[in-house]
Amino acid sequence: MNLKLISVAAALAVSAAVAQEAEATAPVQEPAAEASTQEASTEAAPAESSDAAVQESVAEPSAPAATLVEEVPAATASSELAVESVTDTAKANFDVLRTRAYNTVGNQAAAATIADNLRKPHEMHGSKLVYLEPSLEYAAIAFGESNTYFLSFRNTTGNHGFLTAGFATAAFGVEIYGAVSKTWTLRDEPNREFNSTTVYAGDEIGAIYSMPLGGLDLTIEASWLTTTPEVSSEATAKKTDDYVKKEHDYWDVKAKATVSNTPAQNKIFSWAAGLAFLRHNLTEKTIDGDEETDLATLDSRVQIEPFFNIGLQVLKSNNARVFLGLNTNVPMSIYDEIANKTNYVRKDHLGIGIYTSPNILAELALNDNWMVFSGASYVWNVFSTEYLYEGDSDINAFAMKSNTVNVDAGVRFQYKNFALEASINNSFFNNPLAGFNGNNFIANFGGFINF
Repeated sequence: MNLKLISVAAALAVSAAVAQEAEATAPVQEPAAEASTQEASTEAAPAESSDAAVQESVAEPSAPAATLVEEVPAATASSELAVESVTDTAKANFDVLRTRAYNTVGNQAAAATIADNLRKPHEMHGSKLVYLEPSLEYAAIAFGESNTYFLSFRNTTGNHGFLTAGFATAAFGVEIYGAVSKTWTLRDEPNREFNSTTVYAGDEIGAIYSMPLGGLDLTIEASWLTTTPEVSSEATAKKTDDYVKKEHDYWDVKAKATVSNTPAQNKIFSWAAGLAFLRHNLTEKTIDGDEETDLATLDSRVQIEPFFNIGLQVLKSNNARVFLGLNTNVPMSIYDEIANKTNYVRKDHLGIGIYTSPNILAELALNDNWMVFSGASYVWNVFSTEYLYEGDSDINAFAMKSNTVNVDAGVRFQYKNFALEASINNSFFNNPLAGFNGNNFIANFGGFINF
């Protein structure tokens, strides 16, 4: 039984009863109105003796009835306020730590997720929690008193275990992360010596440093990632000293610096700006005796990418809020020159583009325990162009394109010191029975235990 509805009904009943009693006694109150008029005129006239005032008050038996008439509107007003207080929910606390199911659109003003805080390790200071995400094999733990120590586990794209270990104080945070996936082979044959090394996709190592700067945050990150399996080998003939070496280099070196005014708690407008550097390397080298051959793919490049993200809270009530955001990046690329012994295959290859991602994030608190959220975004190629010289031809290319819109939805349940969140996959909306066919309709599911 809903106690709030009972209280509303009781308040309305009392108000109606008082109003009916007031209407029944209203004809008797006419002298009271005259008494009020006389009192007003008495206040305007010069003051008389105190004895006369006492006699005047005794001669007016209808004064208490006037008090009753004045109480009727007051009772009605209090009843209206009671109805409003019951129908309007208490103010919800949206700015709590969220799971990775939340804010997949990347709105800058939204509450922080566990992944956001791990990307800015000083934000982990003061956290005491364990986070488990069985849907995408992700986990994190944070503990400590004056300082915070934290670990995170996940899988890479190459299906390798990925470890993050960090340390955070109130002044700074630092972490290192990586996944190792390499094999070495050494062979000593009768006629030659041979060794090879294989580095698999997903092999990665990196580090992040972050610190608060007044009302801002500074984050610096660098990493090395193997994007495609690499095979390198060396073979030396024992009798002839013939030497053959093959080397594959398929990796990304990344560096990024970011300044932001987040965390976004209690901020209506949030932003982040920075610069990213990328060396995307897909090259091969072969040495056979005195002859060396270098090969490069058409995608090998150096890229510098300024970016700027903004998020704005545009709608808000006690139990709901809506954010509007725009994430923009401007990649500028210089591609490797590709040549053979006689001529250039491709040279002077340059590219620049402006890409932006409008996004919407909405969330609604149903009560103290349940909350729902949903987001939408798409990538818009505002303008991009490339110039290159290939096959004795000058080539210019231009493009503009709006990619498809992606919308997700999720739910959060929280009670005491634990919270669960899940987002629904698009397949669920196309076919709610998809889970019975062996398909996953939960895109992400994870939960916290807070201490």
